[in-house]
Amino acid sequence: MWSGRVLLKYWLIQLAGWVVVFAVVWVLAARFGWPRWIVWAVIAAWIAKDAVLYPLTWRAYDSRGAEPSAYPREGAEGVALRRLSPTGAVRVAGEMWNAALADGARDIEDGEAVRVASRRGMTLLVEPVNDEPRR
Repeated sequence: MWSGRVLLKYWLIQLAGWVVVFAVVWVLAARFGWPRWIVWAVIAAWIAKDAVLYPLTWRAYDSRGAEPSAYPREGAEGVALRRLSPTGAVRVAGEMWNAALADGARDIEDGEAVRVASRRGMTLLVEPVNDEPRR
């Protein structure tokens, strides 16, 4: 989420909006005789708005991966919410998914770290991150 590449891309794109807002507010301030501090307050509020929205929109600026998908990518890690033996539930990237054990994977206990091996329909096929069971 906080990778330098994604942050840079986000802020560079926002820069164009700041220039437009600055120009519009500067012209309005000149036209209506507003004090200049209003221009700077509007710009500061606009930048603060962009900072608040970043955590909600950063994925749109992250271009890693070949094509966008609503499903977690292979190799994504998460945690088991319910024991997988052979099916259960996992949380990956903040979302809950139905899951089943990947071929050859041992049972996975709730709370144990999992890795997405593949997908079958809407079900993630997962394997444990660690080879040994959690105690």
